[in-house]
Amino acid sequence: MNPVANEQTPIGEISGAVHGGQAPVTGAKIYLFAASTAGYGRASTSLITSGKTGVSCNTSGAQNGDCYVLTDANGNFALGGDYTCTPGTQVYMVAQGGNPGLTGTVNNTAIIQMAGLGQCPAAGNMAAQVPFLIINEATTVAFAYAMSGFGSDAFHVSADATGATALANAMANSKNIVNIQWGQAAPVANGNPNSIAPSAKLYALANIVAACVNTSSASSSPCTNFFNLVGTSASGATPTDESTALFSMAHNQALNVAAIWNLTPANPVFTPSLTSQPMDWTMPVIYNGLVSQPGTIVNNQIVSGPFNIAFDANGNAWIGDRVKGVVEVGPTGAATTINNGFGMVKGVAVSPVDGTIWVSDYSNNVVDVMDTTGTVLSTLTTDLSGPILTAFAGNTAGQSFGFEANETTTGVVAFDSATYTMQDFENSSNFPDVKGPGWISVDNNGVVWIPSTSTNYMGIVTTSEKGQSGKFTFRSSETSGPLSSYSMGADASGNLWFTSNTGAGDLEEILSGTSTVTDIGNGGGVNGAYKIAVDGNNTVWIANANANTVSAYNGTWLATNGFSTSAASGTGCVVAAPDPSGNLWTANSDGSVTQLLGLATPTAAPIYGAIASNSKTFAGNVGTMP
Repeated sequence: MNPVANEQTPIGEISGAVHGGQAPVTGAKIYLFAASTAGYGRASTSLITSGKTGVSCNTSGAQNGDCYVLTDANGNFALGGDYTCTPGTQVYMVAQGGNPGLTGTVNNTAIIQMAGLGQCPAAGNMAAQVPFLIINEATTVAFAYAMSGFGSDAFHVSADATGATALANAMANSKNIVNIQWGQAAPVANGNPNSIAPSAKLYALANIVAACVNTSSASSSPCTNFFNLVGTSASGATPTDESTALFSMAHNQALNVAAIWNLTPANPVFTPSLTSQPMDWTMPVIYNGLVSQPGTIVNNQIVSGPFNIAFDANGNAWIGDRVKGVVEVGPTGAATTINNGFGMVKGVAVSPVDGTIWVSDYSNNVVDVMDTTGTVLSTLTTDLSGPILTAFAGNTAGQSFGFEANETTTGVVAFDSATYTMQDFENSSNFPDVKGPGWISVDNNGVVWIPSTSTNYMGIVTTSEKGQSGKFTFRSSETSGPLSSYSMGADASGNLWFTSNTGAGDLEEILSGTSTVTDIGNGGGVNGAYKIAVDGNNTVWIANANANTVSAYNGTWLATNGFSTSAASGTGCVVAAPDPSGNLWTANSDGSVTQLLGLATPTAAPIYGAIASNSKTFAGNVGTMP
């Protein structure tokens, strides 16, 4: 196991209790860990040191060298002030084994429960943040879902150094939907009072898990029935404990939904819970009233509603909204609306050079560059009209360019991301077959792809040492009719994905380096395919404009009917995007924004495309983990 790190701060007196449902768990081993930043798949760092009163340490097995204290006859425990953590690391607690109140000598090895404590402070101690906590099934469900992008079981939660911020945000989310001091689900997310947390759904899953926890062994039928349905662990084996099973479930949120629901005990220990089977086992946090509701049409154009979501390196969501301007949402839901005289905003992007926010102001025909406080630093103008979205691309010279598609006058403009000077200019004669450009995308080779919303062609602009060159179009499908492709996305292998809005909409793939188009179809609940995004595992996420669902494809459709956004009935999903912590965000036509915890794979931000070079640091990160 990893040794205790240096430069540590005292943890202080932390006490708490372990419960199986509402019953105390006696004789459980209490561990304290810091999530590792030494690489994905690494063991967490044990923080309890040996040689202290009441401390024992494992001398063999998987937890060899990890030290612990035991819960007493009432399920209570206490950690003294001699235990330390490294400032900035993410600290969590694990309770392993014990007797959930049964007669005789019982040690149920299926019991492995977790609770996130948060970030180790630079000064003071952890006890100031978490003096008392209850570890139970509710805290375990919340932890597994929030940390699913970084964990496989209770003892392996990690990222690499570049993912430290994303890891911290995931830890914060593990505490956003539960109150760990009481071991209770929060009906409202702790980070936003105008929200709906998935408390009933969390309790429904906690009840199923509690039926296993409150038995004598991992081989009991409530345990094995659950373990056999959740999917295999990271090692490819069937889970044999609570934490591994919940991480597996968080990685497979549409698997065996009905069968798992049928494990609901007759006498649930957590209430209020669900009263009917859910569509899936996602954990949605809904932030109400953040964006305008689409649907207002003027001169055959939608003039309200959200347009896209972009993430910065700190995990903040930036939403372009046609009415409100720019809406910033923090990782746990704190929201700010910024409008510095913007007209109709059709898209925002985050610069990989300096983290500035580029705002595409469609009606004012400008691109505003602002800092994260909302102060406009520069206003970029072109001779073209109707800018809809900026996408960034780089080249082997280390330059970065912000590319802008223009909807009213078909064309592309590129600005140097550092100097804001226009590097090249593409007018409508360069793209005669692209009519009404859609949401442009950039692949890892720095190629800019421009979908057409009313023809089955797309435009391409390639980067070079000095800017871009080689503009052309090609037919995007053998289909004779228009594809109405609004959106494109690139994966880490260089493949391009786009949607067609003919009928329900199809997902299409262009293989890397070719013009070969493969029609994937419209399985997975695709219904009015609209904006798409690709996450760090090359999973393609499709917003369904005609349903409150998002579809997912990674070689197969991950959910037969799509994943529910849990927005209001009759609501459409306008845009979907994965964040650096592995949450999937959707903007919905009822004005809400949904954060689906742990549904996607952590995805690098800001997203841009570039040509990798051994001598340059500006390498592509499309479709990769942070």
